[in-house]
Amino acid sequence: MKKFKIFVFAIAFVFLFSGCKKDEDLIVGMWNLSEIYYNGVTSTPSGNVLFRGEGLTYSANITFNKEGTYEISGTYTIRIITTTGSSNTVNEFTYNLNDQLGVNGSWTLENKQLTLTSSNSAKPYNFTLQFLDKKTIKLVFQNVITDNNTTIVSGYFSFKK
Repeated sequence: MKKFKIFVFAIAFVFLFSGCKKDEDLIVGMWNLSEIYYNGVTSTPSGNVLFRGEGLTYSANITFNKEGTYEISGTYTIRIITTTGSSNTVNEFTYNLNDQLGVNGSWTLENKQLTLTSSNSAKPYNFTLQFLDKKTIKLVFQNVITDNNTTIVSGYFSFKK
């Protein structure tokens, strides 16, 4: 009976650890954009402008290849609500996802930090991998953009297989 318990434990141990995939293995494949949301503030000399974007329609995808490259195609439509003082403005825009993250490039994933390095941009795009399983990815971002004004934006992209 003791040998049988050890055998059952050994089999359970093998199944437990052989069934676990690394994030790098799970992320490989084509993922369809299913949700986008962000909010932020732009500081201007005349005051702060608050904004948030809520995705409406999606026909974009990203493919993560095993050899560490990625490809993006498609568009999404987003509603952007802008608040200046007590005034709100609502607009809808359609964007190419590849205009924002590059058509293709390389990717790395280390300690839940996903970095996309576009083939046509020197600046990498950094995301925190908030959730990943066989069917869903949620990538969180925060950026500070400084030009004539300072903009702080944070949000997320969700993708489904």
